[in-house]
Parts: sequence; C-alpha cells; structure tokens
Amino acid sequence: MPYPITNQQLDPMTMTSNTGVVVTIAGHATANSGQVARVSYHNLNYNLVGIWPFQDGQALNATFDGTNIHLQNPQTQTTAVYQWPGPARLGAEINNFIQENVMSTPYGVTILMDDNTVTNLTAGGYNLYGFKAVQGPTGGAPLVWVKTNQFGLSTAISWQEQYQAFTSTSSISGGTTINVSNPYDINLANTLNVTGQTGTGSVVTSGVANAISINNQTSVKFTCGISQVQNNGPANPLCAFNLYGNMLDLIVPIEKVLLMFSSTPVNTGTVIMQSYSQCVLIDLTSQNTRTLGFDINNGWQTKSQVGMDVYPANTSMVPLLIQSSAFARKLMLR
Repeated sequence: MPYPITNQQLDPMTMTSNTGVVVTIAGHATANSGQVARVSYHNLNYNLVGIWPFQDGQALNATFDGTNIHLQNPQTQTTAVYQWPGPARLGAEINNFIQENVMSTPYGVTILMDDNTVTNLTAGGYNLYGFKAVQGPTGGAPLVWVKTNQFGLSTAISWQEQYQAFTSTSSISGGTTINVSNPYDINLANTLNVTGQTGTGSVVTSGVANAISINNQTSVKFTCGISQVQNNGPANPLCAFNLYGNMLDLIVPIEKVLLMFSSTPVNTGTVIMQSYSQCVLIDLTSQNTRTLGFDINNGWQTKSQVGMDVYPANTSMVPLLIQSSAFARKLMLR
C-alpha cells in the first residue's frame, strides 16, 4: 500500500523507493510513494539511516532541517531520518556501506533434525541457545540472545536489523543475568546519550555509520549493550560492556550467530563465557539465510559449508562473539 507523502518545503523532493520507483513531489504538494530508500533534494542524495519504521499506508510529512531529511508520521511522531553521506560526515567506505544497507535485511537459520533427535531433545529438557557477534570495546561478554525448547524436524530462527540500546547496573560476570534497566529503540548510526544518574537518556539521530553509540555524559559507571529482535518477539540483549563515566562505547552488530543445545537452564540476558556443549558459529555476512543439521549423537552437521565452524564443549565463546577493533573503541569525551 502506498504512503501519501506531503513535501513541507518550498522546493521539490524526489523519492526513490526500495524497489527503484522514482516520484517527484513539488513544494507543499502530496504524492504517493513506496518505502523510501533515498530522497533527492537540492541536487544531493540523502540515504535512509536504519530501518523503515512505518506501517503500510501511513500519511507522512517530509521536511529538511538544514542537515537531514525527515519523514514523519504527524500522528505518532515516528520519524525516518535521511543523511547526506558527504565528505564531512562519511568516508568512502562508510558511504558504500549505507548504499548497500539502506533497508532492513531479514536473516535466518534453519536446523534440520530427525524424529529421534527431536524426541530425545524434548524428553531430556534441552533448550536451543543462540548468541550473536558484535564488535566492541575490550572486556565485553556475550549474552544468551535466543532460548527455545520448541523443536521440530525443521526449526527456524529469524531476525532483522531492529535494535535497542540499553544501560544497566548489573555487573558483568559469568552466570550473571544482565537486567536491562533502561532500553531505548535505536537505529544504526544513532547515539544513546546517557544523562541520568540511573542510566536514563535519549536517542539522537547522529553517530557513526553502521555502529550504535552509547555516550555516557555522567560520572557514573554503568553496564551497556544492545538488544535485537528475533523471531518477531521482544528485543533480547546480546552483549554487555563496561560503560565508564564520560566515555563513549561503539558497538557494531555482526551477522554471525553461535548455536548450541543444552539441558542447563539459563535465561536470556545471562552472561555465558564457555559453551555448554558442542556449538556451531554460523557466518551470515554474505548469505542471509543458512541451513544445517543436528543429530542427538553426532552433533552439528554442516556438510563442510564455508562459514560454519563447529567447536567442542567448553570452548571460550568471548573471542568468537566479541571482536575488538580500532573502529569500535572507547573514546574519552573532551
């Protein structure tokens, strides 16, 4: 269903949809468009930051604030932000990233099992646990992101690029459940500014492309991290980092997941440092859907697929899931 978009500016704007359809809207005029991936205004192209947030058919207003283009539902105040990837803001490498990721991409893993495996996993009280990789500062820890005991001959896990940033007062140690005290919906290239003494704050639409920034403007140390929606359910936390006073943490989601079955009961949001059983690390950075098998006695069956690596029980999960880099670093605020 198309979106009626009203151009609030005097000059025309050109909307390019995610399917490549181009619609030009004159100043103070309204026209229908599909999901808008790019807006052209005054001979500059502005790219969508993050995901398209609107339900089908919502009426939207298009405005320019001198820096960014905004599409907003005036009833709900939900806003999509479009940035110009100019040289003052983005280098060529980051510009290419935005061009390739202007819309949210669905991801998924399908696990194939036989009747005997499904029956024994269920009878044995096993859960399937999932973890997700990120780049971030040193000292971070992976959290249980997926927990399910709903098995079948074909068991699927799916997710999209829908994130939250959070702060917490929980400490990071093995077996601890991180209590997400202050969650905020956020897109890539946005910043959560933490201004409250309890870790509260607000999200702004500026930041570093393909990263989520968490900026502690207080002198209080918190734990921080990001959550992500999976299987159309709630956003579960997937990592935790120390957020020191007057410091900025950059967290970059990576499309790699680690899966394992275990009868050890733990909750989502729990810090896990070592695998409870044989586990598999699956790379979806170049393939957004993957399929593999699991057998109750023989473990993970990858058929030697590239980007699927099997590790034994008691493997340290931190180096597999928490990748440090010069890009994702802590910066002292000036």
